[in-house]
Amino acid sequence: MKNFKKEETTEIKTTENQNIIQPYTYFTSRSGTRSFSINGIPNMSARCYMRIDWSSSLGNYISDVTNIQSSFIGITFGNSWTQLGYDYNIRNNGKKVTANIHGRYDYYLLIDTSLTHIAGKNKSYYFEFEY
Repeated sequence: MKNFKKEETTEIKTTENQNIIQPYTYFTSRSGTRSFSINGIPNMSARCYMRIDWSSSLGNYISDVTNIQSSFIGITFGNSWTQLGYDYNIRNNGKKVTANIHGRYDYYLLIDTSLTHIAGKNKSYYFEFEY
């Protein structure tokens, strides 16, 4: 695993349905984080929360993305980031998530000891998370 933290695994027990025994299914929730520099000092960071299932034919695979959160980190004085949404795709037989995070930058100037909003723009960032 490249950028995921392992967490506790939960088991869905075997069930019988019309004399057909279904196999054990295991799943866990994991998260991965990616960061990159924006114009030098500040960084954009994104954290992807997902559900990992096990299949006898695929092994472990990403079955669902439950949330993606982004933040603006580092020296960010005079700038702010607000995430407005995200979209994602699960690719490579459930081994990779590609995501676009959409948000808004707002820019501020210090005038008479107070931050004053001067401009803003919408922006999207592309991230990849690999399992």
